[in-house]
Order: sequence, then C-alpha cells, then structure tokens
Amino acid sequence: MIAHYLKIAFRNIFKDRIYSLINLAGLSVAIACCFLLIFWIRFELSFENCHPKAGQIYKVLEVEQRADGLHKNEWIRPGIARQLKETFPEIEASTYVSHEQLPFVYEDGEGIMVDYTTTTPDYLNMFSYDYIEGRKENILKSNGVIVSEEVARKFFGDKSAIGKSISFGGYLICNIQAVVKIPQNTHLKFGILDINRSYNDGVHYMLIMENARFSEETQQRMADFLGTTRETENKLSFLPLKDVHLHSPKELANNSFGKLLAT
Repeated sequence: MIAHYLKIAFRNIFKDRIYSLINLAGLSVAIACCFLLIFWIRFELSFENCHPKAGQIYKVLEVEQRADGLHKNEWIRPGIARQLKETFPEIEASTYVSHEQLPFVYEDGEGIMVDYTTTTPDYLNMFSYDYIEGRKENILKSNGVIVSEEVARKFFGDKSAIGKSISFGGYLICNIQAVVKIPQNTHLKFGILDINRSYNDGVHYMLIMENARFSEETQQRMADFLGTTRETENKLSFLPLKDVHLHSPKELANNSFGKLLAT
C-alpha cells in the first residue's frame, strides 16, 4: 500500500515539474526557517547557563520614585555590594563591574580600542570562563589581568600572550596573566579584566549562598538597605542573572521584586 502511494506521489511530481519544484522549494525554505527560529530561541534562553552559579546570582539595581514613575539605575555608588555582603549572611559573595572603552597599545604598535573592565576578586568566584592560557589562581595572587581570546589575538596573533604587557597612555600598564574564552550567551563580556582590590561605582552583583532561603522578608530588608545607610527613600531591587538578557529593568514594577517597592 505504501509503495502504491509513493508511486502516485512521484507520478504527480513529474507530471507538473515546475509546480512541484515551487512547492518543494517553499516547503524547504519554511522548514529551514523553523529550524533557524528554534536554534535562535534556544540560544536566547541559554543566556548565563555558562556560569554554574547563575541561579544564585542577582543584579543589584537602585530604584528611585520620581514624578514620572519608577527609575531603575544599574550604576550604583561605591561600596554597596561590599556593605550588603557584610550586613546579610545570606550573601556569599558580591562584586561590581565598571567598563571603559580605552585605546591600548603593545610596545610601539597602533592603539586598539578595548573594553577595559575593573572588578573585585569575588568576580572570579561568581562567574566562570574557560581558561585558554593561565589560571584563575595566578590572577588572584598577582596584579596581572585577564584578557579575552579576541583581544589576545588582535595584539599577538597566534603567539602566547602570557607575561606580555599592554598599556594605555603610558601609565596604565596591564601585565597579562591569563587568556579566557568569552561565551556568546552571556552579557558579562570584557576585553581586559583588571582585578581591583577596592570597590568602585559600577554595576553590582551578589551571590546568594546555595542553601540560603532568599525569602520575601530578606528581599524586603535588602530593598530598604539604602535607607539605613543614608537619608534616602531610594530602594534596592534584585534582578536574577538569568533574566538580565531577556527582561529589561523596567519590568521590575510588574514582578515580585518590583512589588517590594510599594511596601
């Protein structure tokens, strides 16, 4: 029976070849588009899965009530991440990142614009990257920097970047101690990562302990934290790391974190 149906199908295809070719081409394009859409959706939903502790990490936002509504600020003054960690035992680690686009040079070469990022040692314990050269432990023990595989290739081609130095303006000298591969499915990208021992202003992140209960009561106390350190009605809100890529901070007013602001 199946062979009979196949004979009829092939007979109809060859009977009107142009019409059949158009239909087959349309079907092929539709199937290809479906697969591309599936791959794209899977990629978008995979953001931050490269970081094993992603489910415990939150981005810290400062929320201000203005006449025209809530304003969420990702750039927070120095010290908030450190103070949160010192105040709340549920927080295992905290850090910040601060980005600048700066022209770095190697020896007497031409300047190359690089995303220069400063952070703290906790960053390396919170976020994970594949090390092509060097080790995380070497960075924590030295004053060296980590560079992305892309930046290493721009400056040194296929040669090793370890132990070499690139500089900005003749005074900011970065000694390279490690090269890492930056995943495409993360918003935490950098060209040069410089570990700063002090907390500066920037975008803040915190890591909740694995077995800690991040209850609404704890979230509320953290949300009100700014009011305990200075005279302000601004509050803090916490966006799960896995929601950063697909959800704008403007959506906070509609989720469980934003509801804290109304209390």
